[in-house]
Amino acid sequence: MELEYYLPMREISRSAIGAVEQARAEKQDYCDYVESWVHEIKTPLTACSLILANGAEPSRLRRELRRADNLTETILTYAKLRTAEKDTQISLTDLRTVCDQAVREEMELLIAAGSSVFIEGDGSVYTDPRLLVFILKQMLINCAKYCAGCQITMTLETGCLTFSDNGPGIPAHELPRVTELGFTGRAGRSRGQSTGMGLYIVSQLCGMLNIGLEIASEEHRFTRFVLRFPVGT
Repeated sequence: MELEYYLPMREISRSAIGAVEQARAEKQDYCDYVESWVHEIKTPLTACSLILANGAEPSRLRRELRRADNLTETILTYAKLRTAEKDTQISLTDLRTVCDQAVREEMELLIAAGSSVFIEGDGSVYTDPRLLVFILKQMLINCAKYCAGCQITMTLETGCLTFSDNGPGIPAHELPRVTELGFTGRAGRSRGQSTGMGLYIVSQLCGMLNIGLEIASEEHRFTRFVLRFPVGT
């Protein structure tokens, strides 16, 4: 009888230790991200101060404010990841409307980067439109940041959205890691400041929304993201 009691207690103890270790790791990940985020957000804030001091054109100020707003939205979404599922509102969503909104909100950055966006086709899916806008904005931000002058194409159909660009692509050895927590890759390291959180959050949101995420790329040719949505509600 004592042995039967001892064995379950040992398993409970191991489970508790594992939960504590996981909580500590998550806390450390969050602290590391906050630290890198603080360093990254200094760039647009400093730029805003310089623009105001030198009386530069308003478009530059709007561009830097958009960068700061994007960074703030990203860290808030990351902070809410564990509870985001409770806040989701799934509805029949028009893909073109969502794409138009994402492009409109990032227009300043895309113009500055010399990137063009083409939206082809049409379709509707069951998803959370607010979170889908965030996902698409992260992809647009990456293009503006790493693929200056590229052409972006969003191809829409019922149940599927394909986002592609003709930028520099992702090295083959980095491709399996682009959605890892904090992974920056060669492009991110060359910029000096990158949190490496955008695609990690995208992958987490896709998992939560039951969206299949496929990523393909070839250096000097293209990068392509395919989002496959669940059928029905």
